[in-house]
Amino acid sequence: MRIIVCSDAHLDWRTAGVERFDEIRESFEQAVDYAINEGRQADLFVFCGDPSDSDDGRDVLRASAYAVDVAVRLMNEGITSLWIAGNHDIVGDGDTTTLTPLEGLEFADRTSALVLVASKGPRRDVLAFSGDARDVMLVSLPYSPKEYDADAYLRNDAATGFAGLPRLVFAHLMLPGMHPGSESGELQRGKDRMFPIDAMKTTKPALVVNGHYHRAQTTPDGIRIPGSLARLTFGEEGHDPGFLVIDDEKGFR
Repeated sequence: MRIIVCSDAHLDWRTAGVERFDEIRESFEQAVDYAINEGRQADLFVFCGDPSDSDDGRDVLRASAYAVDVAVRLMNEGITSLWIAGNHDIVGDGDTTTLTPLEGLEFADRTSALVLVASKGPRRDVLAFSGDARDVMLVSLPYSPKEYDADAYLRNDAATGFAGLPRLVFAHLMLPGMHPGSESGELQRGKDRMFPIDAMKTTKPALVVNGHYHRAQTTPDGIRIPGSLARLTFGEEGHDPGFLVIDDEKGFR
């Protein structure tokens, strides 16, 4: 199974008044192109939150239209995509995010690929494969408009009836003990919503990936962070922007 993960695009970001949309979109396109054209095609494409702030209508329209375009292209190539809301995506009505336009694609029936959107709250999805590939359960923990108990949600996976499947957790939450970067400085937004570390240690998912943090890294607990798609502030000189490629040819355990 091949998974491509990117996060924290912030397509609306401006540096010294200069719009960065085209530049950041090019970085996003590199991840999309890799998923479609680089050797063995990806099985799953994941975006772990923050396409743009939700404040400016023009910026939201550009970012949301681009996200829809990417999701449609991936779907037409037979690649399932998962889109998770981040703290910058939340609209003040308590129900909408910048990813809401993608929700209409969840019901598209043009290919066998899916478009999955975790914006209103957490969700579980079983990704089924034909042939010898092993099915997996995707657990999505977004920074949603309405708060939820992420710890309880992760612990209750056994109640779904799919407890025997490898679980892949994708989130956009805060992690304890992380060194604050621009996401806690110039780009700070929203209140603290913590990742359920204790539940993760108890339930032992096969893979955990979390957005929000702009510097790519793997935490001591084994949580993988893809980082942002571009250097957004002058304090990120040590960050090498990119995306995450996860290859597990034998199937997750």
